[in-house]
Amino acid sequence: MKSINDVGSSIRDVKTARGGNLRATPRPKGSAYLDLFMLTKEKEKLEKEESNLEKRKMQIQKRLEEIAQQIEILKKDLGKQEKKSGGEKTFQARKTSGKNWRTVSLGY
Repeated sequence: MKSINDVGSSIRDVKTARGGNLRATPRPKGSAYLDLFMLTKEKEKLEKEESNLEKRKMQIQKRLEEIAQQIEILKKDLGKQEKKSGGEKTFQARKTSGKNWRTVSLGY
């Protein structure tokens, strides 16, 4: 089943009236300064978000490299253990019997 992250487009891709520069009335004179200010602020916000995403991507990449190194180390250790034991599995399942269990009565 797909999660919300797997869907190609999202609600963020939909243009709003503000984002699409749609107005119910004609633009008043002097609104260019307001539009310029709002666009500048939005640009700053998006640049900051892009910077945060790049930092997060670097953190994820670093963690993936660490995990890959740990996997390689564990595979080597398992290979050494199998050579020592002659290829037999080193883990054995324990047999548990019902006799060793303690039961307690609870009153409500």
